[in-house]
Amino acid sequence: SLDAICQNFQLELDDVIILSTDGLFDNVPDRLIERILSKNHSLKHAANCLVNHAVRYYVKPDDILVIMARVTKENEKQ
Repeated sequence: SLDAICQNFQLELDDVIILSTDGLFDNVPDRLIERILSKNHSLKHAANCLVNHAVRYYVKPDDILVIMARVTKENEKQ
């Protein structure tokens, strides 16, 4: 899409990658996203908390999709 934002980042072990529609980023401040991630070791639970927060306290109603991944060592099972 012409509206997509594409960027490159250097990743480190245990970094969390968030792919989301603007429904998350328009409605949940970065500091709150960081706080929710720091309190949840489960990415599934963190993603659910982010979506629930965005829907409950939305500033701008929107569709919301959140996909999360954590950088791990090669061949590491989780």
